[in-house]
Amino acid sequence: ETERRHNVSSHAALPNVVMDVESYNTVLYALARSGLRDAPKRAMAMFDRMQHVFGLRPTIRSWSALLETYAKSGARTPSLAQTAEQILQRLLQSKDCKPDMYTFTSVLSCIHRGNPSQVLRSEEILRQMEDMYQNGTIDAPPDRYHYTILCGTWARSLRREAPQRVFEILAYLIQRGGTSFLKFCMLSLT
Repeated sequence: ETERRHNVSSHAALPNVVMDVESYNTVLYALARSGLRDAPKRAMAMFDRMQHVFGLRPTIRSWSALLETYAKSGARTPSLAQTAEQILQRLLQSKDCKPDMYTFTSVLSCIHRGNPSQVLRSEEILRQMEDMYQNGTIDAPPDRYHYTILCGTWARSLRREAPQRVFEILAYLIQRGGTSFLKFCMLSLT
């Protein structure tokens, strides 16, 4: 069904233009990179129209592009972070797609930029990723990039326990087989 197409000639000046899921994905990614403050709103409208008006089934690239518009939006508000989490929950309930590393990265970035006070929610999301990897729902565990976002969110949270928590996260990554760079960072902190 993802190959289903619709003719947009009645909606546009170009005759016989056919939009498929990849066409929508391209527009969603363009919105994500536009820097427009209303890009998330526009992307959500397009994502919903793609599904409900034209009957196209979103791919994981569609979900990732949608979430990227929230992560890269010029507006950095708690509501954007909350909406990104809601989109992730919709994806998790979808039978057609499973989340990938990019979808989680976008959600974590939204929390980092828009609502760092929700740092504990970021930790829950990372634990969820670990669990999903362990039970085979996703193909890879969170990587150091995900944990770097978490450390940055801790720093932005202004919580008193942030330095200790960042230290614990780095220690966890080293225990898990971290790189020599991480080991260097830990030695620098001690």
